[in-house]
Amino acid sequence: MTGEMLTACITSHASHFAMDPRRDLAALDGLPLGSYTLRLRDVVPLNWVEQAKFDLYLEDTAGRSSLTPVFSGLYSAGRPSAYIAGWIDGVYYDQTRFPPGTGDEALDLTAAGLDGPLMVSLGKLVPAGGRMWLAYEVFAGEGEVHRATRRALALGIPLIATPAGYLLYRAGCWCGLRDWYIPEGWREGPRKLQGNKPVDDAHARRRAVETVATLRTFLTCPPGGDPDIVTAARARAEQVIEGLRPWAS
Repeated sequence: MTGEMLTACITSHASHFAMDPRRDLAALDGLPLGSYTLRLRDVVPLNWVEQAKFDLYLEDTAGRSSLTPVFSGLYSAGRPSAYIAGWIDGVYYDQTRFPPGTGDEALDLTAAGLDGPLMVSLGKLVPAGGRMWLAYEVFAGEGEVHRATRRALALGIPLIATPAGYLLYRAGCWCGLRDWYIPEGWREGPRKLQGNKPVDDAHARRRAVETVATLRTFLTCPPGGDPDIVTAARARAEQVIEGLRPWAS
């Protein structure tokens, strides 16, 4: 084997290792989430070497695993050679149950304050310039987070102030949110919101100024409609404005 061939082989091997989605996803397994522990399951590599399907479950202090996942999706570790940043495309489930035993059997992640920390953990896998998609339409296991997002979108509330949009913000993917409300032939799955991580500080500052301006306009002239939906959206908008203050000032 020539030196050039050896170098190419080593480079190819290193590139594949650097794009190993299973290694990245393994960092989620065992992470604490409140009084629970995240458990990674059903990791299935896909045709693209950098991509894999995965499910996240919760384990309680009694060692019981949740009967249903709290997040299911696709993860891409990215392909640097093609300038493709990593991404996550999935469904967050705000409701799950545990087998009968000691402790509560039903768990509402939103009410328990576990949704934000879960998104923070997932967001750490998305690099600068990467993306995350969150479905707000679910064919099975639909929860209030999905229904409330649809109601908020119908009122014209800014994407980042909807329940799913705010979760993207918590994941650090708050730039240039987009509503994929008409999937092309359903090949992309259900309707979803897309958020992006800033590429760099300059990008973050520019987008933060735009986002804060949009949210302040919303707070000044909120739409009519369900007062509970609008009130909750106003609270999320104020939290985002405060969180982006270092970038927007």
